[in-house]
Amino acid sequence: SGASASYIPTLWLAENTTYETLLTHEDCKDVKDFILCSYFNKIIRKTFCIEPALENKKYTSTIASYTNFLDELVTLLEKKGSNQIRRANIFTTNYDLFFETAADNALSKKTFHFNDGAIGFKNRRLNISNFHITTWHQGTHDMYKHELPTVNLIKMHGSVSWKRNEHETISINYPITSPERIKLETDKTIDDLVATLNNTNDNLAN
Repeated sequence: SGASASYIPTLWLAENTTYETLLTHEDCKDVKDFILCSYFNKIIRKTFCIEPALENKKYTSTIASYTNFLDELVTLLEKKGSNQIRRANIFTTNYDLFFETAADNALSKKTFHFNDGAIGFKNRRLNISNFHITTWHQGTHDMYKHELPTVNLIKMHGSVSWKRNEHETISINYPITSPERIKLETDKTIDDLVATLNNTNDNLAN
């Protein structure tokens, strides 16, 4: 669950202080929108895992780790015998798109089926039964049958790529650009808010 932490910040802000601490603090009722905007700009935007325009070593290192992991996992699946199912299930609590982004990288070197649980083209819908799909190569003239390695990505806490519609079904869509930053009419930062509250008698640690 912490594999993306080197690039995507956690909820931690300072000692004894997290975004959750602020949102539940009595003195922050009137600035909840400010806190949520900071959370979106600093954390949520990064979870879309769009490569930064300027070189970012943390992003490069993180995506490389994910890509190497998938490459090694598929290599292990390729070694399974013909009577064994070549499938691996990845369970993650992360809602970022590093696995999906890394899968595109890994697919440039390996042949496998990366399954996010959705089927469709323009309208891709999530269904748990899709995680039981198996893909085969049978050759141009159906002269052989070879099971492709399958990697199922199961996101237990949801994903930023998910959208629930009015029929309670979940569609999956992968944007190619990061969402715009939310602009605030203030020069203050979330760190300024934390410092102010921690300097009051009603310390955030209490």
